[in-house]
Parts: sequence; structure tokens; C-alpha cells
Amino acid sequence: MSDTVHNAIRRLRAQRGQTQQEFADQVGISRQSLVSIEAGKSQPSTAVALRIARALNVRMDQLFWLDSEAELTAEVAEAGGLLGTGADTRVALSMIAGRWVAHPIGQGEPGSRLLAADGLALSADLHGAEPGQTVRVRPLTEPGIASQRLIVMGCAPPLGPFSTRLAERYGDMPVTWLHRSSGAALEALERAQAHVAGVHYRTESTGADSNLSAVQERFADQPVVVVNLVSWEAGLVTAPGNPHGIRGIEDLARREVRFVQRETGSGARHLLVEALREKGLTIDDIHAGPRVAVGHMLAARSVALGAGDAAITIRSAAMAFGLEFLPLAHERFDLVIRADLVADARIERLLDTLGSRAFRRELDSLGGYESGRSGEQLLHTGGG
Repeated sequence: MSDTVHNAIRRLRAQRGQTQQEFADQVGISRQSLVSIEAGKSQPSTAVALRIARALNVRMDQLFWLDSEAELTAEVAEAGGLLGTGADTRVALSMIAGRWVAHPIGQGEPGSRLLAADGLALSADLHGAEPGQTVRVRPLTEPGIASQRLIVMGCAPPLGPFSTRLAERYGDMPVTWLHRSSGAALEALERAQAHVAGVHYRTESTGADSNLSAVQERFADQPVVVVNLVSWEAGLVTAPGNPHGIRGIEDLARREVRFVQRETGSGARHLLVEALREKGLTIDDIHAGPRVAVGHMLAARSVALGAGDAAITIRSAAMAFGLEFLPLAHERFDLVIRADLVADARIERLLDTLGSRAFRRELDSLGGYESGRSGEQLLHTGGG
């Protein structure tokens, strides 16, 4: 029994605002032929298919695909605890640098249950898989739609409403925000497994800009563009009333103070290490519990629930949970974009939305954020 061939011609044509007759004239076929092809009742010749793909400015594998039981091969973006659970893994799919990339939506992902998957990566391929290896994926979303998905990685809470606003503003451009640390996001961008990576590191005591320094070091030979999303204050949060009388980073070394750990590679952990170093302390001098809070909101929530006495997070997270906040640093959260993608229509839309008055007003309404530089280009570097 042969597979059914599906296509995205009708959807992509409608997005361009073309009637069937206009598009049929453009590709040199009759309207009746186009109607039949769009409905899947007939298949175009190779020459016609190529003309249609060229007219719509998409790849052939974005335009035609087999039924939902067909498999596609994708490069897995992450491994570790997200994979190898014995069951097929839910993934978000995207087309980056001409190949499919599968992003596992794992159990540890904040809000992962709310993310719709584009496909299921087969468990047989996931066992022992490492980032960059290929796995088989059974699509759940029309591949033509998934191929347009924009992958944004970072830990800034405003990336949630920003991604939603971007997807709503442009209905033909799905956007997925994956909550990742600054280090993990930059690694994914370097491997061309994300379109946009968010980064925030404390400005060094020397006055050097840690965000730009980290980007310039990692992407010395790869052109990237850096634009600002938002600025915030980062610091220590404690329970209301600060029952342990914590006044500074050095108080974390007191035996009775339980500290909530942050994930390796995160800007919060970077801030902790630098602030402790300035006081002649190391992470080994503080009393951290075994659990790690992934993200600013989960760190604040852990303190609010009594799972720890202090954590490093941002002022807006402290405000959300009614916690005391002791500022340690003023930070920028920047977005890093591969320079070869800046001319991509999706990135142009992202930058346009980033600088919009509506987004800035929403940021200001959340509290704890500064939007004065949102959308400002800070760096264009790499590759000569």
C-alpha cells in the first residue's frame, strides 16, 4: 500500500495573498491542475514541482511529505536527562542550515507539558545518543509548518510573552521558546541548532561587558549579531521578613542558611561564583541542597515554598512570589543571532516585534524590567 503524499501549496499560496489562478499562471499550469494538486488528487511532475517550490521560495521537503506515519531524519540538539527514558520523546522540529533539528521537550523543561510537539523521536535511536547524532522522528505537525519554526533559547521569563506575541503577530511563523541557560543556549547557537540564543552575565568589576566578551570569545570566527531584549537587577532572594538576616553574599557561608542551587552554565551561577570570589569564598563554602532550580521563577518558587532560605534570581521573580530582594548586580539580557540569518524574514519580524511599543509596554507592566534598550543592536562581529 503506497503512502499518501501531502503538500503545503494551498497554505503557502494563501499566505502570499495569491489566488489559484494567479499562482497557476505564475508556474505555468492550468487552474484545474493546481486545484487537483493542492487537494492531493494528483501529483505534479518533477519539473512542475520544482517550479512550484521556486515560486514559493521553499525547499521540496518543506513542500511535499508523506503521511503522518512517515519518518524523517533529524539531528538531535540535546541528550542527557531528556532522552533515553524508554518511550518515544516529544520534540520540537526546526529547519536550520538546511537540515532538520530535533529539540527534545523533556521532563525537566519548565512548562514542557504546555508545549505542543512537532514529532516523536524514536526511543530506539535515543538510547545513548549524543548532540549532533541523527534520530528518526515521526511527525505530528505538518513538516511544511515545522520547517518554518523559529527556535529561541534562553532563561529570561519575558521570552515567554515575547514568543507568544511574535507567533500571534505572524500566524505563519511558529515560535518555540526553550528554557535554557546562557551557556547551553550559546552552545546550541554555535552548533547551528537554534536560531536565537539568550545570554546574561554580570558586568565584570573591570568594567568589561561580560555578555559581549563571552560572545566575542565563543564566536571569534563566526559572524553574529547581538541585540538587547531587556535589562534587570539580579540578586539574592529570601523569605518575607528575611528570617535569617541575610545581608550579603558572605552570609551564604553560614551553616544554618540553605542555598538553592542554580544550573551549571546559567548567568545566575556565574554571578554567584564571581560574587563569592570577591569575598574570598567559593561554592564549596556555602550549604546548597541537592536539588537544582532551573530558571529564575523556579528558584524564587523554591524559596517561597521553604525548600531553601536563599537563591539567586532576578527582581521580577522576587516580586512574583512576594520575596525579599537584595540586589547584587545590574544585568542585560541580550539575544545572539547568527549573522547569516539576519536577512531571514523571520528574524526581521523578531527584531521588529522586539522594538515595538506594545512589547515594551508589556515589559514595563510586568515590573522589575527595563526596556529602554530593547531592540538596540550592540554588536556585529566574527568572521572578519
